[in-house]
Amino acid sequence: MRRWMVILTHAVRVYGAEHCSSFAAAIAYYALLALFPLAVFAVSLAGYLLRGEPQAQERIINVIMDNLPLDSQSGRQQLYDQLAAVTQGRVGLGLLGLLGTAYSASALFGAVRTALNAVFRVERPRPLVQGKLLDLGMTLALGLLLFLSLGLTAVAAVVLGLAEELFGRFALPMTVLVTLAQFLIVPAVTTLVCLVLYRVVPYAEVRWRDALPGAVLAAVGFEVLKLGFAQYVARIGNYDAVYGALGFVIVFLLFAYLSAQIVLFGAAVTRAYREVHAGVVTPARPAVPQRRMSLAERAAALVKSLFVAPEPHHADTPPYKPARSSGPLTDEPAQPDQR
Repeated sequence: MRRWMVILTHAVRVYGAEHCSSFAAAIAYYALLALFPLAVFAVSLAGYLLRGEPQAQERIINVIMDNLPLDSQSGRQQLYDQLAAVTQGRVGLGLLGLLGTAYSASALFGAVRTALNAVFRVERPRPLVQGKLLDLGMTLALGLLLFLSLGLTAVAAVVLGLAEELFGRFALPMTVLVTLAQFLIVPAVTTLVCLVLYRVVPYAEVRWRDALPGAVLAAVGFEVLKLGFAQYVARIGNYDAVYGALGFVIVFLLFAYLSAQIVLFGAAVTRAYREVHAGVVTPARPAVPQRRMSLAERAAALVKSLFVAPEPHHADTPPYKPARSSGPLTDEPAQPDQR
């Protein structure tokens, strides 16, 4: 338990030191720009893969719409009509158009890649073409994971409908198990997405076992955020009354910003987990009792910190090496060039 407290404490320090809040704001901005291209790409891919299955296409559109903070006054019907037109073939994209839409949506993953490289202290990023290919691949992978999630959910719904015929006297316990599995599908897919993000996207040597704790924590945090944010918007946040037609933009930016913070904190946990287990960060020794500052001294120190900057310092931990470096990740500081 103490080790996990050290990991979380170090993760909080990493989150602040690497300016993750600023990166989260950039990711939220790119998420807004990539929102419609991502939605069009998903339904266009559905139109190609599920040709002749209008019910399945309709289900995919409904899933996308249900996960967007839209209402009838903020353009929900207009966006729904546009997506439906794509799947029904009234707006033909073609293969080149589909790839172009995916390329536009990949800008979001470019922002995520930059942020994760900063969290893992990557000094030399990937080459430009290699990085864009990775962004495009992550966009395609996200679309495939969406179909996987929808497919598993559809299978679970069919099994629940045929529980009596399939399981007989064991129908009740199997119904409970399938219902539980149905609720766990989305968190499992979210965990898988975060795991791949932390392992593949940064140009650093990150092991699967190091990425798993951060991915699980990010998935749990994202599910809690979805539930809490939905209640907040429904009961407290009346953005349409304040911002009018821009209410959707404000709500989406806020949700994307909080989601990006959760993803980046999960990355910070991954780095902290690696460094604590490598011995770079160790549990602190019991502190020597010191005199407690009075309230006046604390206030004076706070005011002083607003005007006087502390001495500059450097991080004690070495930067992560690129994934294609000649040697494995080490915990020894780099030696100066002797030439």
